[in-house]
Amino acid sequence: MNSKLNYIKSITGDILKYQFSYPGEFKKLVIYVNGAGPNTYNNTHQLGNKIFNYHDLFKTEFNKRGISYLSYNNVGVEISDEAPFYKLDEKVYNKNTPSSVITDLENLIKEIQKEYGEISIYLLGFSDGGIIASQIADRKNVKIAGLILASYCHNNLKDILEWQFGGNALFINWLNAFGVFEKGFISKEDFLLDKKKLKISIFGNANFEDIDINQDGKITIEDVKPLTYPYYLELINAINTNDEQWLTKNLPIKITSRWYQEMFRLKANKDILPKLDIPIYVLHGELDSNCPVSGVKDLEKLNKTNIKTYIFKDHDPDLNYLKYIVEGKISTGLSVLFKLVSSS
Repeated sequence: MNSKLNYIKSITGDILKYQFSYPGEFKKLVIYVNGAGPNTYNNTHQLGNKIFNYHDLFKTEFNKRGISYLSYNNVGVEISDEAPFYKLDEKVYNKNTPSSVITDLENLIKEIQKEYGEISIYLLGFSDGGIIASQIADRKNVKIAGLILASYCHNNLKDILEWQFGGNALFINWLNAFGVFEKGFISKEDFLLDKKKLKISIFGNANFEDIDINQDGKITIEDVKPLTYPYYLELINAINTNDEQWLTKNLPIKITSRWYQEMFRLKANKDILPKLDIPIYVLHGELDSNCPVSGVKDLEKLNKTNIKTYIFKDHDPDLNYLKYIVEGKISTGLSVLFKLVSSS
């Protein structure tokens, strides 16, 4: 595997640094499209005592299939050797908007095509990274061979956030924690059985009746929404009023109101994908708490031959990426992803 660092000048006037990993010869390139927040071309994380680079798995698996791979730093973000493994120049980082990222990636693609000729370029995006990827395909300023959209966002990001904080994200995680996802609710028997032994870590010493707010004998989405929806209302208010102080204090990563506001104005994938004729691969975990699986099912109803959808049982938003870190095994979902690009 060969690898090199390079950069282009961003539309913001700053530097966008990227890492290009490639086999000896290649005809395909996968570009990983970042979602919101600080990202680097390594995206280093720590799990227990293990420190790993998120992109290493993708580089290795694509390169051994004769496919090159590109990841990049967001403008204003640099790699650090210490957790959280990146450092921000906030003045520069705050210039990031969806439109600046989209234009930068288009310019980056033009540079790659100028150097390597007419290679087939696929855009890979998880969650809101998939929203950005689809915008590039829709604008048609550069030639894209296909889209790979995981943790698929069908609707506008604002609608997805309301779905998440309408109790759905937390409730999906609760159902999974008690092993009752398919049943769709948690009974008192399930609660007391606690077969995965996660009850205390989630609820502490709370009783079933404390969680069953409407006292109907089962924990459902109606019991969860009152816990999470007030946060959504505060989040939207902070975004609308440019309250960066609230966002910095309450979000786990740095995302600006400007970024959110522009994301809310973008066309949704449900309006873009039906009009595209390039290959589109949509991969989604059944246990995805970021984006509703119903969006994938809506795509299936279109019966478009260029859109292939895959829903994986017992898979999370990252298609069980951490299975590789913990067990050294590649999940079914990611295995399918690699094979799809290789055979396309």
